[in-house]
Amino acid sequence: MLIKIVSILVIGAILYRVDVPKLIKERNIKGVAMNISLLSVAVVLSIAKVMKLGIPTPLYFVSWLCRPLSNLIKMLY
Repeated sequence: MLIKIVSILVIGAILYRVDVPKLIKERNIKGVAMNISLLSVAVVLSIAKVMKLGIPTPLYFVSWLCRPLSNLIKMLY
């Protein structure tokens, strides 16, 4: 498992090293920010998958957020 995590980090570092200097040279700050954020999320999710952590889907967050509002509307009617 450690080898998989290290390999994910190495591939992420290679992608960072290849893409970001080009964007900085072009003075594309939005592209740099987007690239770094998406690459970071991808690396974290890949490591979590290797570690077999249960990651909830975004639908769980939406239901957690909307359930109190739904209960309030049901209570008013």
